[in-house]
Amino acid sequence: LTRHLARSQVESGRAQAAAEAALEEIRGQSRAARSFEPVLRTMVEGPDDSLVDLFCARVEETSGARPARDAASVFLARTLDVTTSSSRSQTETRSAKSAPPSSDGSRSPELTMFGRTSHPSSGKDLLVDVFAELARRDEGFCHRFASAHRGRTRRYLARARARLYPGNPEFARKFAEELPGGWWIATQNSNRGKRQLIQKACAVAGVGFGTDVIVRLPTIRRSAGSRSSRGSKVATPPASGGGGVAPKSPQPGQIRPTGTGRFVLTLEGSVRRFPSGVAALVAAFEWFASRDAGFLERFAREVRGTSVHYVARDRMRMYLSRPKAGPKNSAALSRGWWIATQNSSAQKKSLIRRACELAGLKWGQDVLVDFPAHHRYRKKKGPTAKHSSNESAEAILEALRSRRSVR
Repeated sequence: LTRHLARSQVESGRAQAAAEAALEEIRGQSRAARSFEPVLRTMVEGPDDSLVDLFCARVEETSGARPARDAASVFLARTLDVTTSSSRSQTETRSAKSAPPSSDGSRSPELTMFGRTSHPSSGKDLLVDVFAELARRDEGFCHRFASAHRGRTRRYLARARARLYPGNPEFARKFAEELPGGWWIATQNSNRGKRQLIQKACAVAGVGFGTDVIVRLPTIRRSAGSRSSRGSKVATPPASGGGGVAPKSPQPGQIRPTGTGRFVLTLEGSVRRFPSGVAALVAAFEWFASRDAGFLERFAREVRGTSVHYVARDRMRMYLSRPKAGPKNSAALSRGWWIATQNSSAQKKSLIRRACELAGLKWGQDVLVDFPAHHRYRKKKGPTAKHSSNESAEAILEALRSRRSVR
């Protein structure tokens, strides 16, 4: 505390120097730990002369006779090779046992890089392992990759952690890992995105993807009725209790984000625009459902109105007092669910906010909604409206006359 936070240390600049020294020491220890296996492998393949001399001296102290150098060298090479092979096989066995099964029933994830196979605990660790190994083999790899590839709203590699997600320091704190040489890599992406980044990295590094680097990452299998977040065309799920009337609202696969829509959703850094509030509402709930298979069921159970079920399995039962309004004012979601769409932009925004809270995300950071406000003024025309207005005025005057205390 004194070294880093004392007033005199901060004012003089020694606190920053001490912090940088501590960080450099941690990075040095990390580099040293990553060098353990290569150094040991070199000593095994040699073996190292100093190791042979030390072994011969210890044998001479114990037995009183100095062994032949060639015999000692052969013994050390054989013994260390067996030891490291056994240790490596035990480590891989433990990793394989702890790795969760993938959608195709195989163990996952798995990385085979330059002939060596490992089982990282997650797709993020696999991504970091690949980039770290390529960075160790080529000092200029990270710089070339950062110059050649970057996303629309973020950088995949950067010198400073905060530059990975411009304007979103929370993401930079949660979804970033350090690489050799002081570089940082963004880790907030799907397994499909990680595979694409690794393929691009292999092209930049000049190694063969699928030969020198073999990656196995499980991908989520979507049901036939599900819709990808980018609006791919799939079959519309049947409604349970549909009643034979096709809804007028857009169906999954017909709602596509556009670049000119006024209804804007920002979902974990991905900005998407839609032509209508209904399209944005459906896309938001599809996104929540893709992150958690049980989300729609929880939302239907915990969030509902006095006369409407916002999310339901049967669209004929969504509007409790007006069952016939279900087919006209509902939109299909994945897995046979339906969502009510007869609500204002403010109500749609409120529903997305409730969904964000139910999913455990931060409103205003992970999920942002920008809907245009609509102000509608309804004015009755014709003699009926005038007659109704006159009747209301006469009723108010009569009530005032009956109370003498009121002027």
